[in-house]
Amino acid sequence: MSSPLRADTASTETMVTQDGPTANQTDTAASLPGRRFNWSLIFAKNTTIFEVRRAEMAEKHQIILDQAIRTFAELGFRGTDVQVIADRAGVGKGTVYRYFGNKEELFWATTNEVTQRMEKKLVAAMDEVEGSVREKMMASCLAYSRFFEENPHCLEITIQERAEFRGTIPQTHKQYHEEMIGRFAKIFEAGVAAGEFAPRDARETILVMGNLLYGCIIFSCYAADDRSISEVVETAATIFFNGLRANAAGDTTSSEA
Repeated sequence: MSSPLRADTASTETMVTQDGPTANQTDTAASLPGRRFNWSLIFAKNTTIFEVRRAEMAEKHQIILDQAIRTFAELGFRGTDVQVIADRAGVGKGTVYRYFGNKEELFWATTNEVTQRMEKKLVAAMDEVEGSVREKMMASCLAYSRFFEENPHCLEITIQERAEFRGTIPQTHKQYHEEMIGRFAKIFEAGVAAGEFAPRDARETILVMGNLLYGCIIFSCYAADDRSISEVVETAATIFFNGLRANAAGDTTSSEA
């Protein structure tokens, strides 16, 4: 009597019987009840295929986002046709909609991407500083200005967000902004604990700092000033942090008052 057909002879092989894998688990298992299959190998191959597919989807998602940022920045939200973004990304228009839903959701995805890229730059700049909390926060301010100097298309997206939607943003974006404010508020509180800054409401302080930075960016777009955005931000941030010093003259909230 001939031996059963074998697909693999590894130690992990499994005999397919009436109680084994069903027909929908393999095309041949039901018709070859005596055949041995290495299910670990089969599942591993399927997992690899899934991971490759997931990586391809993530890459396509990022390509669409990159082209959306540049297209919205160039043509404006209202002037942008999703087909243009699809063409530049090398995908079908339907693919863009499958990934992002509609044009407005795609725009909000770009604003979120810009914010996350910017925050990463700020955090990286602070991580490079081994000095005081004030020096770390100053580094984050300068990183903020450099980010928009080096990525003017991201600045356009930021401006359009306010111009087109007048502060009406998705709840998920509000939550992310609050979390970011909270992270920087903790850094400020560390400065207060170290005696670098006078005790103040941390969240309110970070909001003021954010408004100051945003104002510098917008003002620099229109002011007749030969200075770079970074130079404007550095001047403003220096004045701001000097006013936060625990021993600032006339500071009625300082611990020495």
